[in-house]
Order: sequence, then structure tokens, then C-alpha cells
Amino acid sequence: MSRTYSRKEFLKLSAAIGTSLLFADCSKAKDEQSIPSPKPKPSTVIPTDHSITIIKKGDADYDSLRQGFNKRISKFPLAIALCKSTEDVADAIRYARENKLPVAVKSGGHCFEGFSSNDGGLVINLSKMRSVEWLDATTVKVGPACTLSEL
Repeated sequence: MSRTYSRKEFLKLSAAIGTSLLFADCSKAKDEQSIPSPKPKPSTVIPTDHSITIIKKGDADYDSLRQGFNKRISKFPLAIALCKSTEDVADAIRYARENKLPVAVKSGGHCFEGFSSNDGGLVINLSKMRSVEWLDATTVKVGPACTLSEL
């Protein structure tokens, strides 16, 4: 069954559908926030000789660090590991493997689909590894969290 719509009818219908999708997504985000988060493991401190900082729910920076570029995607990781070196990243991955935690990696923060975060797992945040270093006149070393604007 097909129907022909005038331009005005089509625009009204599109606006109504878009508005309903917006409100449906807002109520979903509200419902997700009311779901109790999983209890943390007895020790969420990564045993290491390096400089990893662990941010957990309730810490001052948790909400700003868990949020990605796409504000419509709201995920709540169990912990966020702020890494300053490749050794820190290796330690964080080792810790996640030992504790059977799903891992997501957040570097520049521009993941439209929300793959740079997860629910109940470990997010490895590379924002402290944002650097541009000239090795010689023609070679540059770029850190994993460096954005195009910084480059």
C-alpha cells in the first residue's frame, strides 16, 4: 500500500518521527542511569611500578572521563585507567585480562559509535599520551591521543 505525501505533510511526519525518537532516546538514557552499576572487584588498583591512575564511579573526574564525543551514548565503565606510557597500557590490559574485564580504548575521543567506552569494564584512557615530537627535520613522533587540530 502506497500513499503520496505533499511536501508539507512529509515534513510534518518527519518532524514528528524525529521528535519521538529523541524522546525515546532520552528516556532510555535516564533508565540506563538508574540501573545500579556492578559492584567493583575487591581491588581496582592496578599493581604496577608505573604511573597509572584509576578513576572509579564517585571520583571527581569520572563523569567527564567516561563521556565520549557523542553525547547521546552514555556508558558506565567499572574503572578508567589513565595511562602515561606504553608500559602503563600493557599493565592495564594485563589487569583487565586477569579480572576478566572487557576493555575499550579511548584516545582522541572522537568515536561516533561509542566504541571507546563500555559498561562494567575497563576503559584505557590515553589522553595523557598526547604529544607531537620532532625526531629530526623530516620525522615526527605523534602520541596516540593527539588530535588532528593539535597535529
